[in-house]
Amino acid sequence: THTHTHTQNKKRVMESRSDRDAKDGGEDEGASRHQCNNQKKSKLMEKQKEKKEKKKQKKKAITFGKDEVVPPCNPENDKCNLFLQKKRRFCRMMKMKNSSFCGEHLNAKGGDSSSSSDSERIPCPFDPGHTIFRRQLEKHKTKCPKRPRPKPRWYSEDINKSCSCGLCVRNSTSCVIEKDKRENLEVMKSTISNYSKEEIVAMVEKINTVYDRLAVNIESQLDADDPFLRKQIVEEQSQRVDKQLNTTPFKHLEQQARIVGVMRNEGFVKSSNKENKLCFVEFGAGRAKLLHALRNSLGWSRPTDYVAVEREECCRGRSDKYHNAEPVDGVGFKRITIDIQHLDLSLMPFLHCENNGAQHTGRDVVPISKHLCGCATDLTLHCITNFLNKLQDDTENTLGGIVIALCCHQKCTWDLYCNKEFFLKELHWSCSDFDLLTHLSSWGTMSVEEDLEKAKQTRERKKREKAEEQALLVNSKVIFKPDAATSKILLQPSSSSSQSTATNPATLVAPTTTFSRSEKITIGRKAKRIIDIGRLVFLKQHGIDAKLVEYVPPSLTPENVLLVCKTQYSYS
Repeated sequence: THTHTHTQNKKRVMESRSDRDAKDGGEDEGASRHQCNNQKKSKLMEKQKEKKEKKKQKKKAITFGKDEVVPPCNPENDKCNLFLQKKRRFCRMMKMKNSSFCGEHLNAKGGDSSSSSDSERIPCPFDPGHTIFRRQLEKHKTKCPKRPRPKPRWYSEDINKSCSCGLCVRNSTSCVIEKDKRENLEVMKSTISNYSKEEIVAMVEKINTVYDRLAVNIESQLDADDPFLRKQIVEEQSQRVDKQLNTTPFKHLEQQARIVGVMRNEGFVKSSNKENKLCFVEFGAGRAKLLHALRNSLGWSRPTDYVAVEREECCRGRSDKYHNAEPVDGVGFKRITIDIQHLDLSLMPFLHCENNGAQHTGRDVVPISKHLCGCATDLTLHCITNFLNKLQDDTENTLGGIVIALCCHQKCTWDLYCNKEFFLKELHWSCSDFDLLTHLSSWGTMSVEEDLEKAKQTRERKKREKAEEQALLVNSKVIFKPDAATSKILLQPSSSSSQSTATNPATLVAPTTTFSRSEKITIGRKAKRIIDIGRLVFLKQHGIDAKLVEYVPPSLTPENVLLVCKTQYSYS
């Protein structure tokens, strides 16, 4: 028994030693792995630092000041030798083989004499902004993004563009305005610097008088909200509360929730599915985030049609993939790439007979928008009224309402404004008065807390640089004079330039120092509302009773007014 217990104890000791050795080996392996991971991270950090330093060195080495000497060739031997005068640097693209220039600037300065006709670069026939090889012309025509494409059935040339005088009836040969006055109606978009101080003061008096006379009424719906979207905002904010992230995404989510809340208050979202199916059309959709939020609020599988109208074809971060990923019966989504100026809403998808004979009828069309700049709003209103005129022959489809967030009044133009008659006959204003009104409307987006001195210095610096560029292009010619001592090119103005550029910036400074910052904000908001009143009168003439609704506080966004109207139904 003594020998048996001795052998058992010996086995236990050996097993414990083996276990300890295995444990030590595992710890060594874990430590070695940790060291490898740290080495990889340090290498990645070093590579990132090197890339940042290279970028900084490139910017410092390539960019030249206006008074600096420009070398005859690019300091980087493998880069293009064309000097971009506007950017004050050499081209950063790689040279072509056996050439001093890149493929885009191969014909610059006359090109290389050794280049054949096949290697010649020519402007694209569809977009002169880029060049192509002559030998690849036919192939490029089939894949160029700017190539003309077949027009869809809802395309109608200039259907939503008003007459140049704004008072003519479409397809009419007579004009209400006399010929001698018609020449002064269309003016180019100027700057506020073209107006004198006296003209601006007189225009401000007109704005105050007209605003008081019109008695602009803005309904407040600051408590409008969508409970489902509000829950999503709260959850996302709770997840990101400890991170230093930009508040811009939350700003857009807040606006979307409030807009959908106003639509619920006005009854655009029906509680019964027995009536006509809803069809929401977002103008100026961009990434179609408002349609995405609306579908989340209504329910992902609720029978509804969604149409996104956007002029640009390429928009990153689009929500289309979510709508097209899992098709749902009774739910349709379509993106239309077209300028609103040429859109015929009555021939839009879901409202017209398809090629297969299936007819989509019985829709309540609700045009919506969250960001529709300037004259795009006027084109949309024309599109809606043209749709109303064609509804007389359509007994199925109807206009369910309109919800448009008004913004960017400074981008309105006289030739595209929807109600010129309101300014010409009612207010007795001219097109130049309207042009100045749009400039003054930009004051309404100013921030009260902005640093005045810094903003003034930035504004003066930009205007001074712009004046110098104009003087360089218009009043002088650049002479490339080689310096014999340094073999470099010196930029010198020609002797024909008699005017000094120092006096030009003063002429471009806007004479608007009479008003304080708070007064400018008030004047700008009044100017915006006068433009919006003309739009309400235009809709009233077509049987649409619209109103202005304040849906968010000005602290969130100064563009906080919706154009809302309910045309067909009165919901509970």
